[in-house]
Amino acid sequence: MNFQIYGFNSDLYDQMLRDMRAAEERIFLEVFIFRDDALGTEVRDILTQKAREGLEVKLLLDSFGSFPVPDGFFSDFIRFGGEIRYFHRLTFFPWLLDKINHRDHQKILVTDRKTAFASSANIEEDSIGWRELTIRVQEPQEVQALALLFEENFLIANKMRFEQKKIAKVIQTPFFEIIRDIPSRKVALVRNRTLDLIRKAQKEIRIENLYICTEKNIFQELSRAAGRGVDVKIVIPQQNEIPAMDILNKKYAARAFSRGIDVRLYQPGYLHSKLMIVDREVCMLGSANLDYRSLFLQFELMLVSRHPELVETVIHHFQKSYADSRAFSGRDWKKRSGMRKVVERLLFPVEQFL
Repeated sequence: MNFQIYGFNSDLYDQMLRDMRAAEERIFLEVFIFRDDALGTEVRDILTQKAREGLEVKLLLDSFGSFPVPDGFFSDFIRFGGEIRYFHRLTFFPWLLDKINHRDHQKILVTDRKTAFASSANIEEDSIGWRELTIRVQEPQEVQALALLFEENFLIANKMRFEQKKIAKVIQTPFFEIIRDIPSRKVALVRNRTLDLIRKAQKEIRIENLYICTEKNIFQELSRAAGRGVDVKIVIPQQNEIPAMDILNKKYAARAFSRGIDVRLYQPGYLHSKLMIVDREVCMLGSANLDYRSLFLQFELMLVSRHPELVETVIHHFQKSYADSRAFSGRDWKKRSGMRKVVERLLFPVEQFL
């Protein structure tokens, strides 16, 4: 398989910009967050130039994650033929309030018919130094599948209601099981595949994620795996940028620690990647966090692969993250402030839904 893995956004963005500049036929870009900063401006200018050259250029941004990009920011892009859609624009119609939280969290870039990225990374200057995980593939069937998923989301961007059976899917390609999940507690393709992989683990589980499994069933299965002798290691950020989630991360880290799970806190910078490796035989990577929002409320994209070279590559990625992390200390957690304990109690009724 022709692929590359990027573990830092500084390397990823350089490659994405090169691929977009080299495009000769089409560019599809889909992200949750797009900022009108230096990076976002450079991306916009490349897309605008490519649209001006006559390429098919489509941009899909989540309307909540990419707020507030000024209305005129993409005016030249549109004027020269580029197409932009904002996924599920915010609405105040009462009968649609339950749909507002259904966000597009996928991150896809397709250039021409030969290159595609599936990523955990957004387009924002502040994240250049973050630890992420992105795969770039140059295999025809994989590129075609990712382009198809982009185009399907582009078509339903303005629709609050859609046919679940047509949108939620698993696409089998020569190298991947590509899972496109939708907002649904009944479907929950990513959650169910994650549970399946954990239950089948015999030797080891490696997880790198923004959140430490606040979904109760996944947490319980990881605890059972550790109880039957599976070596479970989890790397999370030293500090989550959302205070409430940081409190829950540390709370669940303490619970995992008490069940024999090795929890590590990433030190050099912010960790935003999403990765699971089971028994050094299968890996899962993409856009989904291990929290309620990703698993039940958002459109997500995860790739599962047993390709030996890819699995070995992401093992090295995890080992680097693990080496750059410090062990979670249950003793330190017990010394947390009284205010933090109060907030934990206040979050308890809703922690499974954050």
